[in-house]
Amino acid sequence: MAGREDRDAVAHGPHSPPATWAEELLEQLRPGGRDVRKVVAWLADAAHGTACLLDGDGALLAGEPALLAEDPVADLLAGRLASASLQDRGRHVHAVSVGRPHAPPAGVLAVARA
Repeated sequence: MAGREDRDAVAHGPHSPPATWAEELLEQLRPGGRDVRKVVAWLADAAHGTACLLDGDGALLAGEPALLAEDPVADLLAGRLASASLQDRGRHVHAVSVGRPHAPPAGVLAVARA
């Protein structure tokens, strides 16, 4: 996966300690650094699960298609919730609305783990 391959690129030298999770995330999010599909793949790998990014209409933008309950996704996209966590089919799912501050949510980022 992209997350595992990119993890080695963050190292600062042959004798440097492994990068921390925060350093890896910052590397993924640097301006112009990665496309959203690679960031979502890295997040899934780092969480040892699956991740997906949905647009404002609930359509898949990146990651593995996830069967998410419609009600929490609708509440996140409408701005009624900022985040939601639930147990679904043996998985723990955490979803957050994403977008610019003080603006309606532009999408939903969800991570699921067994």
